[in-house]
Amino acid sequence: MSLAILMPCHNEADSLAQALNRLLLQTTKLDRNDIVVICDRCTDQTEAIARTFGATVLVKNWTKYDADSIFTKPMRIAETLNFGLANLPNEVKYVLTFSPDGYMSSGYLEEALSILEHDSSIVMVGHAKSETPTYVRGMGMVIRRSYIQSKFGGYFPEAPAQDTYLLLKTLESNDRIARLRNNYLVHSRERWQPMDILIRAHDMARLGYTFVFAVGVSLRNKKPLAGIVLALAFIVFYFTRKKLSTQPFLSAWQKDRMRRWITRKGRREPF
Repeated sequence: MSLAILMPCHNEADSLAQALNRLLLQTTKLDRNDIVVICDRCTDQTEAIARTFGATVLVKNWTKYDADSIFTKPMRIAETLNFGLANLPNEVKYVLTFSPDGYMSSGYLEEALSILEHDSSIVMVGHAKSETPTYVRGMGMVIRRSYIQSKFGGYFPEAPAQDTYLLLKTLESNDRIARLRNNYLVHSRERWQPMDILIRAHDMARLGYTFVFAVGVSLRNKKPLAGIVLALAFIVFYFTRKKLSTQPFLSAWQKDRMRRWITRKGRREPF
């Protein structure tokens, strides 16, 4: 078990079986127990489906965050991933976080593992996109476990959009990231969709917080007031739209941020 695929699940019975079976289509042979399904306070058939499939199942019935708040959901996901990390065997060298609504092209793992095996200076590799435009972001990265241990103390940062935060911190540290050229990963819920007023407000507030959190850390200049102003500005702006997507703004910001870091540091990774 050199690779572990961590799947954080909270009542994912409707999509889990299909996602698990899709993973078996990878050109890299996977043992079913390489897939670690982390059941986070599930009340449906998620655990039963995972056990029937033969995946490694971890059950987490607690959270240190407000379990009913939609605002703490990003931190609860990172907390669940960390529960999975803490229970992985020592022989696991690489970690991929994967959502039950995700899809990987068949050669994704083979290409990613080949790059990591042949170049020890690269700490993570991947290529994630949405069902709308292609863009760069932190999800879907195959990461060296040793890098998580040395850089982040063995755990994912429990921050809003922890995958993006981890990616930005890696770029800031001048550590090498590679992008897959021939394969990609898709999360199907990353799409344009109508949202009601409460979800719209929550999404913009969380985006504002995530944006300021990452920028604040990267600039070492955290300013809560700036976060409030940005969040309110985003809410007001998007309340005027019939449809909402946080992707265009956040994706453009992330891509520009990464491009500037890569150019400044003289990198040659194809982001």
